[in-house]
Amino acid sequence: MTRISKTQLFALIMLFEIGSTTLFALGIDAKQDAWIAILIAMLVGFILLWIYMKIQSYYPDKNFVDILIETLGKPIAAPLIILYAFYFLLISFQNSREFGDLIVMIFLPTTPLVVILAVSMLTTVYILCLGYEVFARTSEIMLPVVLFFIIGCVTYEVDKRVRSKCIKRSRCASKRSASQADYCIR
Repeated sequence: MTRISKTQLFALIMLFEIGSTTLFALGIDAKQDAWIAILIAMLVGFILLWIYMKIQSYYPDKNFVDILIETLGKPIAAPLIILYAFYFLLISFQNSREFGDLIVMIFLPTTPLVVILAVSMLTTVYILCLGYEVFARTSEIMLPVVLFFIIGCVTYEVDKRVRSKCIKRSRCASKRSASQADYCIR
């Protein structure tokens, strides 16, 4: 049986969430409060992750299918297993298609979508042929890199906005009195 650690499972789930978050218009209906919607969704996701990891700790030598069969019985577990498999297959198709569309729109506009998806699928199949453990170890290595990149991008954007406001403030202060400069910034 293939074994991965809890940190590897965490890294796989986090990278999946980070990767698919950029593809969907999350919280678009919330407008300026979109960050609150994303924060609540993240909290719910962490709670579900904790539940999954807790269930796995009760059955350390079993996979998800075995756990469902043991707890619910085969007649009830079989349809649930099929629904879960269909659900995850649907999500992976949707993510693959949107990832391919993003690559075609941004980076390779003249490349056919089929080529992008084929290369992506062949790479995934090759990694999984090496073993799921290799895939999990790779995700464990890549998670800090991705988080560092995201934190760097956010820090850069915040710094850029702060500098922009400081430049506007200094321009307003040089043209007007101090009280008018505060009004100019707002």
